[in-house]
Amino acid sequence: MRKYGYILFFGVILLVFFISSCQMLTGQPPIVDIVSPEDGATNVSLKPELIWEMSDPDEDTLSVKVYLSSDKAEVENESATPIFEGEDATSCTVEDLLEYDTTYYW
Repeated sequence: MRKYGYILFFGVILLVFFISSCQMLTGQPPIVDIVSPEDGATNVSLKPELIWEMSDPDEDTLSVKVYLSSDKAEVENESATPIFEGEDATSCTVEDLLEYDTTYYW
């Protein structure tokens, strides 16, 4: 018998994760938008692809760290372990980290 549950995602626009430091180095802050899963999404796969769009008006290379946790504060203060790090990336897939009936923030 297959177990069904829900996973709720909130895209805390802290996807401005490591990018926020770019603002100090340049005149223009980067622009980041969460694409998927959308804020408040339910019934998300246990192995979702997290997708975002980002651009920098100064055309700088953007370093990305994605934080994921069921504790919103861990994401907001970047104390969670990053699940992904890269440059100019716009997606990552979450593997073997999620559980049913849990709310996650990224």
